[in-house]
Formats: sequence, C-alpha cells, structure tokens
Amino acid sequence: MTAGSGKYQGRLPAGGSVRHGDLKWLNTLRALGVLLVLIYHFFPSLLAGGFIGVDIFFVVSGYLITSLLLREYDAAGRIDLPAFWRRRWRRLFPAICAMLLATLPLSLLISPDFRVDAARQSAAALSWTTNFYELLTGQSYEAQLLPHLFIHTWTLSVEMQYYLIWAAVVAVLLVTGRARFGIIITAAVFFAVSAALMRLFAEGADDPSAAYMSTASHFFPLMAGSAFASVGGFSPAPFVGRLAGLKYFKPVSLACVAAGLAFIIWASIGFSFGDGRVYAWGIAAVSLISGAIILVACAWQGLAEGKTAVSATKIPPRDSDAAAGSASGARAEWKLTNYIGLRSYSIYLFHWPLMILCQHIAPALGVPQPSAQLVGSLAAIPLTFAAAELSYRHVEQRFRLKSPTPALTTGASGLRGEEAANAKPAVARRTYRRRFVTAIAICAIAVLCVISARAIATAPLMSGIESDLKYGAMTLDVMDMNEYLEGRG
Repeated sequence: MTAGSGKYQGRLPAGGSVRHGDLKWLNTLRALGVLLVLIYHFFPSLLAGGFIGVDIFFVVSGYLITSLLLREYDAAGRIDLPAFWRRRWRRLFPAICAMLLATLPLSLLISPDFRVDAARQSAAALSWTTNFYELLTGQSYEAQLLPHLFIHTWTLSVEMQYYLIWAAVVAVLLVTGRARFGIIITAAVFFAVSAALMRLFAEGADDPSAAYMSTASHFFPLMAGSAFASVGGFSPAPFVGRLAGLKYFKPVSLACVAAGLAFIIWASIGFSFGDGRVYAWGIAAVSLISGAIILVACAWQGLAEGKTAVSATKIPPRDSDAAAGSASGARAEWKLTNYIGLRSYSIYLFHWPLMILCQHIAPALGVPQPSAQLVGSLAAIPLTFAAAELSYRHVEQRFRLKSPTPALTTGASGLRGEEAANAKPAVARRTYRRRFVTAIAICAIAVLCVISARAIATAPLMSGIESDLKYGAMTLDVMDMNEYLEGRG
C-alpha cells in the first residue's frame, strides 16, 4: 500500500484530522493523574484512593499510542514496529537513567536498609520488569516500613509491556484488514479479560498487590484508552462528528464530563488500597470515564475548530463563526495544568525516591519523629518539581529528538565577506562554550555513575530488621536444641 493510502482515509469526516500535539486537554488529564498520585503518596490521609491517578495515566497512554499507530498506518500504509519501539525507548529510558543516577548517590545519606537489593531494583527498572520483580519478592505496594526506592517504576513496566504487545496486535489487525471495528472488539475483549483477572486475583486476598501490579490484571485501563482511540483518535469516526453536531451536545456532554470528574474525585477520597470495590469495579469505572472524557474533549475540539461537527452538519454561518471563534479556547489549555502535564512523567519518576529520602533525612536534621514524615513530604514537593524541570528540559526533550544537540557551526554559512568574518568569532565562542558544557556534563555523569556503583556495591543483602529476625530465629533454634540435648542427658 502506498503512502497516504491507508484504510482510514476514506472514513474521516471532511477535514476531521487533528494533528498530534493539538489534541487538547490531555495534559490536563495527565496533570490530574499525577497530582492525585502525589497527594496520595505525600499525604495519604487526604486521598486514600489517589492511586487511581495511575489509571488515568494508563488511559491517556492507551489513547495516544493507539492514535499514533492508526495515524502512521493511514499515512504510510504500514506500521514500522522497530521504529515505534525505538521512539518509546527514547521517550522513557533516558529519564529513568537520570532518576537512578540522581537518587542512588543520595540514598547513601539514609539507612542502608533502603538499598537492600539495589542492584536488582535498578536492573528491574531499566529492563521494564519492576512489577514482576516486586511480585516475586513479595513486596507490598503499600509497604510503609521499608518501601523499595524504585517500586513506583512498576507502572512504566506495565506501559512498556503494553507497547510491545499492543503495537504488534494493532499491526496484525490492520494488515489483515480489521479496521476500527476489529481493533475496538479486540481491545474490548482484552479489557474484559484483564478486569475479570483483577477481580479474581484480589478477591479474598489479604494484600491485593499482586492483582494491582500484575500486567495481566492491570492491562485493561490501557485497553480502555485504546478502544476509545479507535473511535476518536486524531481522526474521529464520522459518527463522532454527527454526535457533536446535535443541538444539545455541548451542555449534555459538559454535564457528563463534570459528573465523570466528580466520580473520579469521589473515588480518590472514598476508596482505599484494600477496598474490594476498587478491584471489582472501581478502576474499571475510572478507566471508562477517563476514556469517555478524552473522546468528548476530542469532539469539543473538532466542533470548536469547525472541522468535525461543523463540516458534517448544516450549521448556519453565524453558528459556524461562533464555533470557530471559540477555537482559541480549545487550543490553549490552562497554563498550570499544561505545565504539569508536560512534565508529568518526570514528576512521577522523581517524586517517590525523593519523598523517601526527605522523610528519612529529616530526623537526622533534628526534626522530631512524629513530624518528620510531614516535613519530609513538604520538602520533597519543590525538590520533585525542580528535578522534573531539569529532567524535562535536559533529558526528555533532548533524547526524544534524533539529533538532540544543536549544530555547533551554524550561523555564518549564509553570510559573505566582512559579515562572515565578523560572525565567525561568535560562532567559535558558542562552539567552545557548548563543548565546555558538554565536557562538564560528561564529568558529572561519570562521578554520579561511580557514586551510584558504590551505593549498589555496598547495599546489604537483607535489612536490619530481617537480619534481627533471622538471628533471633537462629538463637531460638539453638536454645531449643540445647534443651533437647539436656533432656536426653
């Protein structure tokens, strides 16, 4: 199939394509998700169910990834899976490396117990297998005594496993001629099976961590996003345009979105990690509501830009002008939520280890123990956003591009004579400055690598508590043996 002849092209409403990066309100949903998770971790008594923010993330990821796959097929007639996986790797891996290099050296400042099995923790984070590692070691998601520094990367493991599996499934469905309907049905089946497994695994379990962190049982929020993307995506199906053109679509959809957001807030307050409702229907409901909100936002955007409903229905010119006039509202998200949403990945990466570090450094600085956790959480907030800003600007943005470093010799090539001669010293200064900064960065990374290696090499095999328990058990065994021998004597 030649480029641009994908099967979706004939199905699009006139002008109904939304460019990637122009799909609005996704950053607002990302911001909502990461803020729920932050409040849940930093101040658990305020939002006992804030962990559902992870599922909002999953739905957004499922929607975006499936939309990108469909758009690539529509443009090129095929999906280049190796290139897709390379892009995902560039998106996630460098920031994880930055997080490890920043936090492993700092872990030397707190109890060695938090570095137990640091080598395997780091390897699991880098290989996208943290969820399997945590399940095999029996770590609880809500462990309060000695939580793993990198347990939060289990979500990235589930996402990467989704990228590997779902991209291949979509490619096969498209090659075999199964268009939107086939993808929707497949996603719905995966959703139902995964949701049923979560309910099955959690039912009767004292600790639902296995149900929560397993890929098989927590795959369905991603599938919800994928199913909605098959309907909406960057190029909505025609019926979405017709629906958006209905007379009362805007007020009714606005009321539905408000009700959906109210449910999400209620769930984040009313649920708790051990609540059976979470695994029976709670996460499924949050996933479906989040997907529906994205689809409605897509329809709003098409309506505002006069691309979907306006072109598909007979709307008087003045109404069309009014819709086009509100396009600026669709184009611009709120600055704060847009800022947080763009940096949500790095915020999520850094918040957990920085919180643990701050909460356990606070007592060493003289903070009384009852207040140490609160003070540590408050201190971790600005540190998290500062680290996220640095990671976003200098890691995420650079490595997402194929050529992250700007050309060092541009600036004088288009000039002649005296102008070129005058420009060359400035270009040379910029070149030397960039080389100097690059050299400093390389040295800093090398130092961090050495300190991180030391943190891993000096990590104990077991925590102090585990050692005491083991020693105590051995002592009891010796005492029992002595009593047995004395009895026989």
